[in-house]
Amino acid sequence: MYFQDGGDAIAMIAEKQGSNRTANYHIFDMTRGAPGAKLSKKSGNYMGKLRGTRNKTEYSLLSSAAMKEQVGAFVFDKVSITKQLKEGQVPRRLHVLLPPLSGSSTPVPVNTNADSDMISRFRNGLVSPGPLLTTKEPTFERGQYRLNFHGRVTTPSVKNFQVVDPGRPREVLAQFGRVEEDKFHLDFRRPLTAFQAFGMALAQFNL
Repeated sequence: MYFQDGGDAIAMIAEKQGSNRTANYHIFDMTRGAPGAKLSKKSGNYMGKLRGTRNKTEYSLLSSAAMKEQVGAFVFDKVSITKQLKEGQVPRRLHVLLPPLSGSSTPVPVNTNADSDMISRFRNGLVSPGPLLTTKEPTFERGQYRLNFHGRVTTPSVKNFQVVDPGRPREVLAQFGRVEEDKFHLDFRRPLTAFQAFGMALAQFNL
């Protein structure tokens, strides 16, 4: 991940762990990393990880703390076989679960070993401990799903999405989309942090 006004300096790196049966990305803050240094959990710039489930519908963004603490979670709705046969590859609806914010608007991590696990609460229909966002529904026109990215996204892709607060669906809080074969734009604002937005985008690559 690069910040657009940061030149060629890398902001964050996600390294996929190949030995795991489920998606597991270790994420590093490269603004604090020495060039060429080995990336590991013991390095001072390890931020945490994105861990997925086998069915590829649930992802937890965990902090670097020894205790497993969620700083975000991403849940995809399953698309029925009937809808896929009828409409082709359909963008999956994404729910973004965020932890509560402190008085200084800093995310307060949620202990995954407690009943407050964000994904468990969401699946059980309980109130989310923090902000709950969802993807904006695209319109289906001329055989394609469309969203207005106002020029920030130029190439159609099932990975393209916009995130909104369900109570304010016209206000886009984050958007992600393809601009070249291997290049995407990621825009985000409060209540999302850069770490949460990056994890949200990574989840799209394991569908």
